[in-house]
Amino acid sequence: MGGLRKLRRKALGSRYEVEPLRRRSIFAGRKLSEVLLDFAGPLLDDADDDYFETIVSFASLCWNLSFLPDGERQKELEHIVNEIGGTDPLVRADVEDNARMLLKRKQEFFAKDGRFIVNFKIVEEGDNYRLLVMSTPVKDRSASNQDDQEE
Repeated sequence: MGGLRKLRRKALGSRYEVEPLRRRSIFAGRKLSEVLLDFAGPLLDDADDDYFETIVSFASLCWNLSFLPDGERQKELEHIVNEIGGTDPLVRADVEDNARMLLKRKQEFFAKDGRFIVNFKIVEEGDNYRLLVMSTPVKDRSASNQDDQEE
């Protein structure tokens, strides 16, 4: 069995109690959904509800972009500006400025949070939204570079 279907059995005398196997979170503290909303805060503050999902999507893209090495990050940022900004120079500049602002926020305020956003879902609950985020820890690049150098 794999993933979430793995079960851990605890011996209790002659009986077994079965419970899901859950990896202990190395990110004790805030849920990533809360962190992501805080991260995207400057964009969400002035936005209409109609753009909530677009902003969360853009913020999660920038969050994940922050884990790339500088050269790859710049290349992907250019790709994002081309895709979202199209040919309008004002929109392109706005997209790039917002992405750079978010990348700077990640570095300044969230640098220690090494969770990669795999997926998210926004659920409407009456007049409110609920953000659900699925993540996975990012492999430490410095450790993998050391492993490559030792071989």
